[in-house]
Amino acid sequence: MFDGMVDTRTASLLIDSLLAGEWDVFKNAFSHIALPAGVLAFYSIAYLSRMTRSFMLEQLSQNT
Repeated sequence: MFDGMVDTRTASLLIDSLLAGEWDVFKNAFSHIALPAGVLAFYSIAYLSRMTRSFMLEQLSQNT
């Protein structure tokens, strides 16, 4: 799919474009990976915040 854009060294278009100094290719590849990475991070942050809230409420409800 990306044959001929940059020389393949690591099989990662982001890293290969950086090594080749092709900033336009890097910017394009980065922009196409930013949204999926953000969605996956948002899902993980939501889970962590729910767990943190649950643990905090449990600790606050205990008598010392």
